[in-house]
Amino acid sequence: MKRWAATCAVALFAVGGCSSWDQAESTPTSYMPQKTGVSPIRYDSEPLEQRFPKLPKPVTGEWVQGFFSDSPLPGPNTTYWMDAIIEMPPQQLAAYVAPFRSGMVLAIRPRLWKTLDSGVPSAQFERSDELDRMLSTNTEKGGWAVKAFVPKDGSVLVLSTQGKDPA
Repeated sequence: MKRWAATCAVALFAVGGCSSWDQAESTPTSYMPQKTGVSPIRYDSEPLEQRFPKLPKPVTGEWVQGFFSDSPLPGPNTTYWMDAIIEMPPQQLAAYVAPFRSGMVLAIRPRLWKTLDSGVPSAQFERSDELDRMLSTNTEKGGWAVKAFVPKDGSVLVLSTQGKDPA
């Protein structure tokens, strides 16, 4: 009986050991390239209007952009990022987000690139997947995915985006 118990224990140990070894070998490593190649803060609206045509007009605010990479220069398949703080009167912002109000959920304060982050109000924020989809663009040759944040009582629309311009 003791020999049978010892044999079972060795078998269980071997099977358990193989199982965890197999998992360690087959688990892919997750990696996210760093934001690099940052532009100075910009105030021109034309690039914002072109990339996000459903922003309220006129578009005013500040933004920065860069690319995701470990190399110092972007390549042909580079994904770009853009952070923006779009300013508008509180009544205009309220009317702009009104169609999405029922789908709004509380969100943590968005973290933007360090040169813009101090311009993000310290308020309670909301966001909506429907608002993100409305602002996002998608074409055969490029597009931008948007995460939009709205302070509950404010006059800015905060965007954190990534994508590619059509070639």
